[in-house]
Amino acid sequence: MGASLVEAEAMMEACREANVPFFVHENWRWQTPIRKLKEELTAGKIGAPFRGRIQFCSSFSVFENQPFLRDLEQFILTDIGNHILDTARFLFGEAESLCCHTRRIHSDIKGNGWGALSRHPNLGFDFIAYQKLWRLAGVDHLHCNGIRNKFCEPDDSVIASARARLTPMFDEKDVAMPVLASGQWAGQEPDTYERVGSFDLMYLCGGGIMAHPSGIAAGVASVRQAWDAALAGITQDDYAATHTELREAIEKYGKSGEALTLGAQAARLPSARKHHPSTTTR
Repeated sequence: MGASLVEAEAMMEACREANVPFFVHENWRWQTPIRKLKEELTAGKIGAPFRGRIQFCSSFSVFENQPFLRDLEQFILTDIGNHILDTARFLFGEAESLCCHTRRIHSDIKGNGWGALSRHPNLGFDFIAYQKLWRLAGVDHLHCNGIRNKFCEPDDSVIASARARLTPMFDEKDVAMPVLASGQWAGQEPDTYERVGSFDLMYLCGGGIMAHPSGIAAGVASVRQAWDAALAGITQDDYAATHTELREAIEKYGKSGEALTLGAQAARLPSARKHHPSTTTR
C-alpha cells in the first residue's frame, strides 16, 4: 500500500478528506481457505497450536507485471512480509515480538537481503559495536551511509555511526575515517558537516556528480563548492550566487538535500565514463 507508515497514513488521510472509500486488495485473511483454517483452529479440533509456519510461493515472477518492485526498499518485507504477518495475526493473535532472517539472493533487486544483521533482536549487534571490531582488525575507514539517504536508515543513526568512527579507541590518534555515501550530492553537505562536526571524512557521490546537468566535471565542482561554503560558514544560496556549478546542482535537484538517484540521467553515463574515469565517484 505504502512504502512506509507515513506514506500509508497520508494515503488514508487523503481518501478521508476526499470522502472516498479506502480499500486494500487481497489481504489474505479474507481468502476462503484461510478463513476455513481459522474456523478449525477456533473450534479446537487440533488443540492449542504452539507453533505455526506460513509460507508463500508464487508461480510467476512478480517483477514481470510489477517491475517497480525491483527498486522497492525492503522489498521482501514490504511486499510479502506484510501479508505473512497479517495472516499470522489473524490465525494466532497479535505478536508479542517480531524478528526477521533475510539473505540476499538477487543482486538486481534493491530491497533483497535488507536488515539481515542489525534488525534481529537476539543478535544485539549495533553498528557502533560492529565498527569497533573492524577497527581492531586494522580497517581505517568504514562506510556509514549518508544523511537523507536512498535507503531506510534515519539521519540520527547515520550521524551516530559517523561520530563513532571519529571517537578514539585507545589513544587520540586511534580513529577511523567515516565514509558517507548513499544518494549524496551537494545538498546534504552543510548538514553533514554541522552534525558530524568534522571534515575528516570521505563524502562519496554517484548521481550527484555523474548526473549534473553540465556534466561530470561540473558535478565534481559543485560538490567541492558545497564543502568550501560549509567550511567557510557561508550559506549555500549565497555561495551559489557566485558559483555556477553549485547553483545548477541546486536548481536541478532542489534545496532540500534529498537523496539523489540517477533516473533519466543514467542514459548519459556510458559515454561520460568513456572519457572521464570516475575516480571521484562511488
